[in-house]
Amino acid sequence: MNMAQKYNVLPKQLANLPINFVDLSLIDFECQLAKTANIHHHDFIRTTEPRHHLAAQHLWNTLSENGHIYKGKYTGWYSVSDETYYSTNQVQKILDPITGIETMTSIETNKTVEWIEEENYMFRLSKFQPALIEWLETNPTALISSQRSDIMNQLKSQDLSDLSISRPTSRLSWGIPVPGDPHQIMYVWLDALSNYLTATGYPTSWSGKTESGIWPADVHVIGKDIIKFHAIYWPAILMAAGIKLPKHIIAHGHWKIDSEKMSKSIGNVVDPFEAIEEWGVDGVRYYLMRAPGSLWGDSDWAPNRLDEHYRKDLLGQLGNLLARISAPKLWNKLPPGRRSGASILFPPSYQTQLQGSDLLQKLLRGLPNELDDHMNSFEIPKALKSIFDVLAGANRLIQDTAPWHDSTSPEDAHQALHLSAETLRISGILLQPFIPSKAAQLLDSLGVSLEHRSWAYLGLGLGTGSVVREGGGGLLFPQLLRSHK
Repeated sequence: MNMAQKYNVLPKQLANLPINFVDLSLIDFECQLAKTANIHHHDFIRTTEPRHHLAAQHLWNTLSENGHIYKGKYTGWYSVSDETYYSTNQVQKILDPITGIETMTSIETNKTVEWIEEENYMFRLSKFQPALIEWLETNPTALISSQRSDIMNQLKSQDLSDLSISRPTSRLSWGIPVPGDPHQIMYVWLDALSNYLTATGYPTSWSGKTESGIWPADVHVIGKDIIKFHAIYWPAILMAAGIKLPKHIIAHGHWKIDSEKMSKSIGNVVDPFEAIEEWGVDGVRYYLMRAPGSLWGDSDWAPNRLDEHYRKDLLGQLGNLLARISAPKLWNKLPPGRRSGASILFPPSYQTQLQGSDLLQKLLRGLPNELDDHMNSFEIPKALKSIFDVLAGANRLIQDTAPWHDSTSPEDAHQALHLSAETLRISGILLQPFIPSKAAQLLDSLGVSLEHRSWAYLGLGLGTGSVVREGGGGLLFPQLLRSHK
């Protein structure tokens, strides 16, 4: 996001060095948080890069040549912090009871607005209102958000105004110059939004109007607070440029503390580095993807709930199952073939009437398709739940079979151990995108080679047999050092 206008109204000692200020902020994200959180991005783009200047100006010229940009005068209310224009019926007058000073604020956000009269370039957004309505009505999954109905109601009940897409250089010095007009700077709607195209190599690696193979995006992910910009402005700009729209736009909810929005001024914020230190990177990743709310609403960051998910699922189901099948007590029940403290469990060649094994096998065979369906519907919490439901089934099978008891036959013990090891192997493959470090550790401990960790090896009984190590392959999930109430 181009934050230049915000930075230019900071104290002078900072405003004189806006790029340096942003450079330092991005180092914290790109070089520290992303790496610590085990997030791997193919590209990290900034709107200050030369390739982006080229792409943004090319898009501007395309819109201009297509007749969708004109020069006009904007008069009205504007909020710097919201980066939004407001009509007269969207603002209110607020009286400070202490100072007696009156200020105008946005009714929606309570942020201060200022009256602006200036010459800008305008994008003919109003022209695309019918096309936007048709696009959303004919593509039910084009916008996946709890606010989809709000966007549709807005488009059908209110006339869209044309969009100001530039600022005079006298008010905004940092940005991309408008082609052919050195006195105007592109504003955020064209500048920042077009970086999605820049990352695909637009326009240099596109052949004419043909996309590079990366575009259109399969999934365009945003926060719900900027849904209007990405579900109205951006699609209209793409339509005007003759460029395909993203296949799906997902607007996710917010993380809150005790149902309140996080705020540095209030102090109710979460330090991600401290959280990762306490619960581990995969413990935090798992909670963020499994917690209620997810894409469809807001979620509460609750340490006690994180404890619960860690202990119940990661430690209690996944870690516990690996520890159980590696217990030294079971080694006398294992078939011959021990190798340096490990035994390879090939599929049993006999049929038993082991109670619960048929159901577990059915769940394992259906798990890949079930998870695939959930992921195609962007229901990540349900996808994770489907994996841990199967892990719970394997833990029940081990508990009911009790292979460590002398009364349990070697055949029943073998089948219970084999199905449990297969549950861990299949679950480990499926968990790789969610908890990559722990999934890799799990698959290593089972002796699953790197080339056998793809979707093609999710079938029950595939591979060369699971390796069960005496004493396990190392502690998968350690006990938490403290509890939160």
